Amino acid sequence: MILLLIKHAAPTRDRSTSACRWTLSDQGRKACRPLARRIAAYAPAHLVSSAEAKAIETARLLAGELGIGCESRQGLHEHCRTTVPLFDSHAEFHRHVRELFHKPDQLIFGEETASAARQRFSAAVEQTITGWQHPGPVVIVAHGTVISLLAGTWCKRDPYDLWTQLGLPSYLVISLDDVHDDRRLVDIVPSVTAGQ
Repeated sequence: MILLLIKHAAPTRDRSTSACRWTLSDQGRKACRPLARRIAAYAPAHLVSSAEAKAIETARLLAGELGIGCESRQGLHEHCRTTVPLFDSHAEFHRHVRELFHKPDQLIFGEETASAARQRFSAAVEQTITGWQHPGPVVIVAHGTVISLLAGTWCKRDPYDLWTQLGLPSYLVISLDDVHDDRRLVDIVPSVTAGQ
């Protein structure tokens, strides 16, 4: 079985509201068409997304392009950081995220430790995989931090290194071998842009 973990397309950054409420930018919406063409090679029959607006919108646009169904599910949201204001620079944000990954049991910023976010996201992904009743791959549209935390653990990779590779949008392809409990990273597509 194949699992596609898709990081949502680019949102509009809005200082007046939490990132979990952001919606896609025009560029983000445009990038969903080439993203759909890329994942069409895996013949998906259904999509699942987190309940955050930017993930739902990405999933709906992909589903529309592919002519398939989609739904959102609880537990697939990003590392909880609703009380954190928008960082002043990318460098500052990267410093905080690096520390979050390297000190997973400490509350670095937001309302969740990295370990708690990984456990919550992992449980939701496992539940999705277990209950999957569609042909083709399991396809989940989610968020960079939780995708990297999970894939890092499953595939024995540095989660911060994975996080730095994931653009908006991007995706990981993971092979799931339930017999040997083996989860192997098959591919990383670090960025899909509207011009592709």
